[in-house]
Order: sequence, then structure tokens, then C-alpha cells
Amino acid sequence: MATRVPSDHNPKGVLRFIKGDATRPDGSNLKYILQIVNDIGVYGAGFSGALSSRWPKVQSEYRQWWREKYGKLQLGDIQIITLSSDLCVINMVAQHGVVGKDNPVPIKYDALKSCLSKVGYEISQYNASVHMPRIGCGLAQGKWEEVEKIVEAELLKRGINVIVYDP
Repeated sequence: MATRVPSDHNPKGVLRFIKGDATRPDGSNLKYILQIVNDIGVYGAGFSGALSSRWPKVQSEYRQWWREKYGKLQLGDIQIITLSSDLCVINMVAQHGVVGKDNPVPIKYDALKSCLSKVGYEISQYNASVHMPRIGCGLAQGKWEEVEKIVEAELLKRGINVIVYDP
């Protein structure tokens, strides 16, 4: 397990990397599982597939949200789905479309920053922790070095502890 604190040497939140499954977050406090979703309603591949297998409600609520917005989810939108009294999933619209020849890197870092800013604001009032894989670095084709900077700026500096699960 590796642990990192914000580079300003004024540690608030802590970033930890552990081997494990982000769909099985550890801890007794309120836990938020974060994932990136796209803006076109396509759902079920990558980490979202694992979440849907464990909690079908995550996929059904995303699809309902997409339909309610008439297929016009905006980059930077977030959706909070309560699974139990101590567990929520947050869908973050930070991916434009899906990867393809005309869209080789669908992650949008500005949208991720906007999403994580909203997440940080929403959960900083609770004794909550964030749990996630290396979001944006799978099917969205992002670079962890970029994602980590945004996580640090929007979550760690607000005092939110983040656990990143590596397989």
C-alpha cells in the first residue's frame, strides 16, 4: 500500500493505493464510490459493468437520469445514488462519447475537475471517504498523472481521504 499526501505539505486528505476491488470499499464511515460515465447513455463496460453486476440500481438510475435529460447529459454533471445508509455511488459525466477512431481519448479533464469539485463540495461536510479505481484511465484513455492532480486539488485539499483500488 502506498500513501500520498498533498504536495503543499499541509496534509488534509490522504491518497492511498491498495490492492483490491473498489466495489467492496473498506471502512466504517460513509463511503462514496466514484466512477466516470459518458454523456451519450452508453453504460456497462469497464468499472461500470462491475458496479452494475453488484448493484443493478446503479445502471438503472444512470439510464433513467439520461432519459430524463433527453439524452443531453452535460460534461461536469454528477449523479449521487444511495445504496445504503453508509454507501453511495457517484456517477461523474467526464467522458465525451466512447473511445473510437474519431475519439481516441474520450476523457475530458476539465469536466472531471468540475465533477470532482462538486463531489468535494457535496461530501466534505460528512466524515466520508472516496473509493475508486484509477478513474478515467481505462476505457476513457486518460493518464493517471493528470487525474491524480485533479483528485489532489478537488478532494485531498478539502480534507477528503481517497482510496484507489488496483487489481
